[in-house]
Amino acid sequence: MKDFGTYIQERQKNIISQVEELKCQPILFVGSGLSMRYFNAPTWESLLEQMADDCPEVNHSIDYYLQRNDSYPEIGGILADDYYDWAWGDGKNEFPDELRSREYPSDIYLKYKVAEHFRDITPNSIDAINNQRHREEIGLLQEIQPHAIITTNYDPFLEVIFPDYQPIVGEEILRTDYQSVGEILKIHGCVSTPEKLILTDEDYDQWVNKQKYLSAKLLTYFAEHPVLISGYSVTDDNVRRILSDIDEILAPDDGLIDNIYFLDWEDDISSVDTFQREKPIQTVDSKSIRVNYIQSKSFDWVFRAFSQGGNIEGVNLKLLRTVMANTYDIIKTKAPREEIEINYQSLERAANSGESFGTLFGVTTHDNPMDFNILYRHRLTEVAEELGYDTWHYANQLIAQIEEKKDINIKESDNQYHMDIAFDREDTQRRYSDSAVELLRKVRDGEDYELELQSDSVS
Repeated sequence: MKDFGTYIQERQKNIISQVEELKCQPILFVGSGLSMRYFNAPTWESLLEQMADDCPEVNHSIDYYLQRNDSYPEIGGILADDYYDWAWGDGKNEFPDELRSREYPSDIYLKYKVAEHFRDITPNSIDAINNQRHREEIGLLQEIQPHAIITTNYDPFLEVIFPDYQPIVGEEILRTDYQSVGEILKIHGCVSTPEKLILTDEDYDQWVNKQKYLSAKLLTYFAEHPVLISGYSVTDDNVRRILSDIDEILAPDDGLIDNIYFLDWEDDISSVDTFQREKPIQTVDSKSIRVNYIQSKSFDWVFRAFSQGGNIEGVNLKLLRTVMANTYDIIKTKAPREEIEINYQSLERAANSGESFGTLFGVTTHDNPMDFNILYRHRLTEVAEELGYDTWHYANQLIAQIEEKKDINIKESDNQYHMDIAFDREDTQRRYSDSAVELLRKVRDGEDYELELQSDSVS
C-alpha cells in the first residue's frame, strides 16, 4: 500500500477547502451501492433474478436473456409481461384487487412486487444495522447535513437516515418551480408509489427523453454546491447521462470540475499501487469529464471531511421549504398581478440586513413550530389529490361533513389543520397541513376521529 494515510490527509484537505470556499451545504448523489453496503440491498441483476424466481410464469433464467445481450431494462419489460399474465391467472391472490383497475399500466404487478421486496428488506432504523462500524459511518453521513440528496434508489433507506428530509418522487421534481432545501430527489421513483418506478425499457425511454429537463433542474446544485457521488460505478449510465449534460455548461477549459467528487469503494486498499486524485468519466456522448476521485474501503473519513464546512443544526427544514415555496409563489404569481400590496421601501431595508430579512419572514429562534406556519404546505386541490380525488370539491365536502357532525368549520380559524396565509384577509389564501390530510382521510373512510383544534399564536 502506497502511503494511504498521506492520501487521506490530502483528500480531506482538498474536500474541506472546497466546502469552505463554496460556503454552502453539500449535495449527495447516491446510488444503490450505498444500500448494498449497509443492508445488502440487491444489485439490479440480483433483483431481476429474485423477481424471475418468484414468478412461475417466467420460463427462463436471467442468464438466458443476458446471453442474447438483452439490457436490464429490456429484461424488466419481459418480466413485466410475465407478471401481468400471472396476476390475471393463478397469481390473482398475490396482488391487491385494486391493481386490476384500468388506471394502472400493465407493468404495475412487477413494480408492486419490487416495491414490496424493498420494503421488506429495508431497515426501519439505523439501530437495525448489525454492523457497528457501519452505524458509526451512517452517523457521520448524517452530520454532512446535505442541502439536498439526489438518488436513483427505489428503497426508503435515505428517508431513514434523513427523517426530516422530504422525498420528491419522479416527475414531481420537474413540476417543482424552485429548488428547496432538505429534499430527497428520487429520480427513478420510490416504493411508496410503485407505478412510478423506472424499471422497464419503456420507462427508460421516457425517462431519457426528459433527462435534459432534469439536468437543467439540477444545474444549480452541481454549479454552486460541493457534490459527493457515492454508490455508483463510474460506468453507470445514470451518472454518465447527467454528467454529460452538466459537462456542456460547467466544465472549465482544463476539463476538471473541482467541486464534484466521486467516491469509489476499494475492497483491498493494500493492492492499490497508485491512488488517484482525479478521474475521467466517459459520458454518453463519447466525451470525457474529469472530476475529483476518492478511493477508500471505509467512508468515515470522507463523510467527516464533507461535514466540516458548517451545518444546519437546529434549523427546521420544513420551515425553510415552506418559506421558499410561499416566497416563490408570491414573486411568481401574486406580485406581478398586483394581488398583494408590497412595501418596497421596507423590503429594501430588510434585504440589506440578513437579520432583518429573516425576521421579515418570521424566521427566529423560537421553538414553537406553529409560529412559523411550517405545517401548511397543501392547497385544497393538493389535499384532494392526496386523498385520490380529481378536484378540490370532494375534499371540501369532507370538511363540510366535519362541520355537520362536530359543528366546527376548520376553515373559520387558523389552527393545526388550516391557515389563511393571505396578506389581505379579504382575499383568502388557504393552506392545509398534513394533519388535515390525515383527518380528511379518516372522514373519507368512515373512521372515528377526534377534532383537536389548536389556535395559532401568530397575529
